[in-house]
Amino acid sequence: MRKEEQFWFATPVNYTVDWKRVETLKKMRHQEQQRMTEYLHTQECLMAFLARELDDPQPSPCGRCASCLEKPLIPPTFSEKRAREAEQFFKEHNTQIIEPRKQWPDGLGKWKGKNIAPTLRAEQGLIVQDKSWTPFIFV
Repeated sequence: MRKEEQFWFATPVNYTVDWKRVETLKKMRHQEQQRMTEYLHTQECLMAFLARELDDPQPSPCGRCASCLEKPLIPPTFSEKRAREAEQFFKEHNTQIIEPRKQWPDGLGKWKGKNIAPTLRAEQGLIVQDKSWTPFIFV
């Protein structure tokens, strides 16, 4: 198949799936998924774990993550009442909206500047702009 503008045309070339490559990619993705699971359960410094995954030759503990502090950064439990209060607070105080990207960013080769299909776009987001929401999170 080849594409000219918005039209697709059949070519005389028979396409065959490179199953070896498919299996190699699947194996790589499963390994990545396994590493993500390990990250969720590691007791070591989270930043050092990430640095090592990104091939940093000298990863060192950050001293600020939950693993380094040996306690959760936010409480593992929460009050339903406080959750409803926080939700209401965000609805009333968050007016800055982050619009989803409509075009692919630079660095994507042939996709640069092309429109992202509406079904592939992210949803609208909201900006947390001040510290007045802190009591709702750190209960």
